[in-house]
Amino acid sequence: MTVFLDVGAKRIQAYLARTPRLRGRRGASALLDRERLLAWTEHAWAPHARINPAGKHTDGLLSLELLDPEPPDAAVGALIADIAGLLQRLAPGAEWDVYTRRAPDYRQAMHDGAAAERAGHDLLPGSAARYLPLPAAAAEIPVIRFCDTCGLDAAVVQTDRVDPDKADPLSICADCSRRFLEGGYRTDHRNWSLDWQEKIAPGGLRAERDLRRGVEDRIDRLIGVVGSFEELAALGSGNANHLCTVFIDGNRFGDLFAALKDAGVSLNDLSADLATAVSAALVRATAAVVVDGDERVPVVPHLLGGDDLLASVTADRAWDFVLAFLTDYHARTAELARHYGERAERVIEPPTASAGMVFAHVKRPFADCLDLAEDALRRAKSRHRAERPAACWLDITADGPELPDDRTVPTVAILDRHRAQLDELVRIPPAGRAALTEATRRGEMAVAALAHRLGRREAVRPFLQHDPFMPLADALDLVRWWQCRKPA
Repeated sequence: MTVFLDVGAKRIQAYLARTPRLRGRRGASALLDRERLLAWTEHAWAPHARINPAGKHTDGLLSLELLDPEPPDAAVGALIADIAGLLQRLAPGAEWDVYTRRAPDYRQAMHDGAAAERAGHDLLPGSAARYLPLPAAAAEIPVIRFCDTCGLDAAVVQTDRVDPDKADPLSICADCSRRFLEGGYRTDHRNWSLDWQEKIAPGGLRAERDLRRGVEDRIDRLIGVVGSFEELAALGSGNANHLCTVFIDGNRFGDLFAALKDAGVSLNDLSADLATAVSAALVRATAAVVVDGDERVPVVPHLLGGDDLLASVTADRAWDFVLAFLTDYHARTAELARHYGERAERVIEPPTASAGMVFAHVKRPFADCLDLAEDALRRAKSRHRAERPAACWLDITADGPELPDDRTVPTVAILDRHRAQLDELVRIPPAGRAALTEATRRGEMAVAALAHRLGRREAVRPFLQHDPFMPLADALDLVRWWQCRKPA
């Protein structure tokens, strides 16, 4: 028997959303970088364990294999305590889950752990699997003053190096101090080595640096990264003060792993190939929305791990970005399914991905946008039973802060098929589209009469036919940020 120890960050999206500043969010992402976690905790686990070669190589996760095949429970508990203490020093505001599994191999360990989870047990008979949640570190002293950046924990240090636009010093908590330091912004007076500066520059996050370099290779020129959400929004056209929070998650990955369970396929190789597919699709989709004159990348990835992507995108690039990502990702997973299916001598359905999108003013709290993006993502998955790549969206400025119950959830195939019809709606001036939106509340006759007066009958006609692919009200809402597709 072998003991496997997995320590993973939970509620990562909520952790990223603790601070409104982009630099703090970059720092939080850097804190959860897999290589950073391994290096930070190595002296605790290296004498007792090794990196699990079959474990997932994703950010926010440590997957270890203990060297002793039959370690006593006390030794395992001490190792967990040492690792937990280090992680809570590294990222004081993060929460973690710890899974201990005893099995002949990691594949069986994962199977037993899943069985325990389905049964609702923290402990399986014979101590085959054990689950332990680690809450965020509690404040050691009564709260005298809350953090000026997140407002969630006690302030422990005062600094004037977080926000150069504010003359007054800020009092920040331990977690925000770690975030800003890791993200490339000193909160003390230490001198940094050139190697450390190179590590964090220019984005403070490995995924963002890799994205920038990949985009540069595709567009064949240098490009920088934004320094704030305001800079990201300003890359848009017109009244450039909106962003889109994009949350993408893979569909039916459990089915893929289950289909290969007894096929002798390395789960580590499969996980690595799927992670590569996500990264490659991100690069290609981002390069697709970079236009001539852009000096900054219009996409900032906050979380890129496994089959998840959480990113902020310049609002009028978001639809192009999401459709390009879902299309490219589906093509890559289809090739992987074919490849692994041939090795397993069976037909495997390729996994897809769904997207939740929230358009909002740049000043809208990121935590609000994230919660709504999760709602939209769940709607996209459930509406199509996670069988086809699809996207659900909410425009807070136009729709309000709640996802409409009857919001259309188009698949990528439908949007591609009807792209020309959506482009025709974009040609209607904003004032005309606003008037048509108001007319939809009065019925089809009012819409037809107004479209006639505006000289836009042909543009509106596809949305008034029997069983249209999308109601006119939703189409008008969608094309508000369809500008990147606007014909020249």
